[in-house]
Amino acid sequence: MSDWKLDDKEWVKQRKRDWREVKFNINAFSEGWMNIDKEQQKQVEKYFLTGDLDARNSLYEMCDSLLIELWIYPSDDIEVLKQVFNRHCQAKADYKHVPPINTPSEKRAFKPLTIYSELVKYKGETRLNGRDNIIDQVFMPQTLEDELKLFSQDEQNDIIEIGFLSYCNRFEEFFERTVHLDYDICQYKVKYWADSLKLAFAEFGHKPRFKRLIKMLDQVNAAPENYLPIHLKLAEEINTILAEPEIAEIVGEKVAEIRANT
Repeated sequence: MSDWKLDDKEWVKQRKRDWREVKFNINAFSEGWMNIDKEQQKQVEKYFLTGDLDARNSLYEMCDSLLIELWIYPSDDIEVLKQVFNRHCQAKADYKHVPPINTPSEKRAFKPLTIYSELVKYKGETRLNGRDNIIDQVFMPQTLEDELKLFSQDEQNDIIEIGFLSYCNRFEEFFERTVHLDYDICQYKVKYWADSLKLAFAEFGHKPRFKRLIKMLDQVNAAPENYLPIHLKLAEEINTILAEPEIAEIVGEKVAEIRANT
C-alpha cells in the first residue's frame, strides 16, 4: 500500500498546501538544493506530491538527498522511514559521480536545522516542518558511542566536547522559551549529554555554559509554577542524571561551588 493517498482528495489538497512550506524551508537550508537545476527541483516536487518513482530516482543525483527524502516522505512511522533509509542508501551507492551519503558531514548538516532561533525564517512548525525528532531517530546516531564510530580518533574529542557544551546551551535555552518546545530534540538527548559529560567534564566543566545550566535548573526547581510541564519534565530528567552516583562524583564539587556563589 502506497504512503501517497492519491485517491483521497483531502489528502492531496493538504499535500499541495504542505508543499509550499516544505519548498520554502528546503530552499532556505541547502546549498545542494540550490545548486540543482530547475528540472530536478520539479522532480522533487513531483515526488512529494505523487510518489512518482522516476521523480524519486532524481533525488539520488542530489547532495543531502537522504536527508531530503526523509524530510518529504509522507509517513511518520519510524519503521517505514528506516526502510526508506536503507533503500535510499542502497540505491544511491550506484551513483559514483555524486558525494556519498550517510556520512559525518551530511549528519552535521542536519543538527543546525533542529536549533530554534528567532532570527531564522521558516514556514510551518519548524525548519524541518515538525519532523525534527522523526528524522533524528532514523537519520542520526542515538548514542554518543554510535556517533563516535563515525569519526576518527582526532575528531572524537571535538564531538565529545560539543556533545557536552552544546546541550548545556540547548537545555538552558529550552527553559527560557515557550515556543518550539514540542519539536525540540534536545529534550530527548539527556542520556547522550550525560555520556558526553562523563568524558568531557574534567577538561570543560569550568566553562560558563555548565554554570548557566545549573543556575537555570535551580530557578526551575525554586519556582516550578513559572514553567510549563514540558520544562519540568526535562528539568527532572537532568536533575536525576546529576544525582546519579557516577555523575555526582564527577560534577558534585563544581555544582556546590556554583551554588555557593549564587
